[in-house]
Amino acid sequence: MKKLSIFIIFLSLTYAQAQKVSFERTKFLKDKRESVVAEFEVPAKMMTNIVKDFFASEGLPKPGKKSGYLLYEKSLYNAVATEMLDIYVGVSGKKERSKVTVMASKGYDNFLSSQDSDVYTKFNDVFQRLNVIAEKEYTESRKADQKKVLGKVEKKYNKLVKEGKNLAKEKEKIENRIVKNTKAQEGLAKELEREKEKLESIK
Repeated sequence: MKKLSIFIIFLSLTYAQAQKVSFERTKFLKDKRESVVAEFEVPAKMMTNIVKDFFASEGLPKPGKKSGYLLYEKSLYNAVATEMLDIYVGVSGKKERSKVTVMASKGYDNFLSSQDSDVYTKFNDVFQRLNVIAEKEYTESRKADQKKVLGKVEKKYNKLVKEGKNLAKEKEKIENRIVKNTKAQEGLAKELEREKEKLESIK
């Protein structure tokens, strides 16, 4: 009953927040473990670095690795518990979306469940803070990438503008030469007629 109550409270928090957060049973070390999973509108590759930086700023030590998860071993994370825990954090997903899965253990194979601990429920607030940071960094990253694209297009555009001005100058020069050439043709045409007339007048 306690587990159900916690789940209902957690579910209500989920719908009130920006990203989707849920309880799941995740296969880990040959068994199904209770976990809390959050979805983010951020690429998984970027999310991994964001997660590392975030938990470092939260005071957790540099993580190790175990079975594809970041392992914060024997860590005191006051945001979710008052006791030392092994916190496992996994990041998965696709190009534009990622999932962050968290499991917690008191050591070795002694994983926590939502029935006897509210650690996973408290991770909801953690995920909200993480989401704010992740969205901000992703937005800044996209802006930076777009600025690079814009810079390349702008460079090509400016090159064409410069080329266009040079062509316009060349066109003006050519048009002036055409005018001079036309006048010269007209003058020589008259001279040509006069010389023909002189030739015809010789008997």
